[in-house]
Amino acid sequence: MKRRPTTKILANDPLMENGRTVAADLVARMFADYQGGLSLAKVGEKYRRTRQSIFVLFENRGFKLRSKVFQKPLVYGGRRYTPDKNGYWRDTVLRSAKYYPGTLLHRRKWMDRHGPIPPGHDVVFKDGNRRNVRLSNLKCMSHAEQQALGRTGHNQFTVSAGARLDLLLGNHNDRRPTRAVLLKAA
Repeated sequence: MKRRPTTKILANDPLMENGRTVAADLVARMFADYQGGLSLAKVGEKYRRTRQSIFVLFENRGFKLRSKVFQKPLVYGGRRYTPDKNGYWRDTVLRSAKYYPGTLLHRRKWMDRHGPIPPGHDVVFKDGNRRNVRLSNLKCMSHAEQQALGRTGHNQFTVSAGARLDLLLGNHNDRRPTRAVLLKAA
């Protein structure tokens, strides 16, 4: 015998009708919001419910929920690649082989064209888009080069140091300088 999922019912909940069930017109509005593009979680936030309780409510009423749309895999070198949670194209079979060089499509393409990736180097995306795996968008860089590109010369101490220096030099206003002003001055 299949048990129906239950949700916690609050006695003073304004969404309850006679303390037992949710009104049909309210459920219809919830489902209309869901069909309008809101996720189950967003519908739950709007009507002060949990995502799971909205799911159970729709399921018990027989409403059809949206299915997850999967991205089509890319095929390269006879292997299928699908996007992972970080945006990289990853081999569908070798997903568990975390450090195998051919697991990520951009590394595989680089190695097929230019040979093995030297130790201490990574293949990076010139435009920053991890889904753009064309060879013209890939570049092999050392870890030091990557770190140098990310450096701005500022850290969590430079803003407060600049403000202290202004106070010492007498260049102070009634307002404290903002981070944007300090970064422009540097």
